[in-house]
Amino acid sequence: MAIRYGVYGILVHEGAVLMVKTLSGGLNIWNFPGGGIDAGETPLQALVRECHEEIGASVIIHEELYLNDAFIHPILCYKSVMRYYRISLLDDAQIDYQLEGARWFALEALPFDEMLSVDQEMARLLVP
Repeated sequence: MAIRYGVYGILVHEGAVLMVKTLSGGLNIWNFPGGGIDAGETPLQALVRECHEEIGASVIIHEELYLNDAFIHPILCYKSVMRYYRISLLDDAQIDYQLEGARWFALEALPFDEMLSVDQEMARLLVP
């Protein structure tokens, strides 16, 4: 089975977390900004690139929050190793809400029914 390595950023501000709409791989879900690690990239380089592509902002990467190495994509049937890091915006970076349909969700109102199970696991760690 193929393995895909992914990295995702958790940006929490004033009791809300930033998520993006994903319409790829046969999915229509909310997830955290991030994605696959390209050949030659480190996980941190990939996360910086993915955040720039998906939310149009430069970010600072902080500590790793969660690692899941057992997720099987429900449609494409590959195994994913997914790392989640706490991130913050770099200086005066602004989010481009039009790029990937970025939206803030209150921690008590996360769209669990529209998230992959692995993202649900990460999100449960955020909920007070």
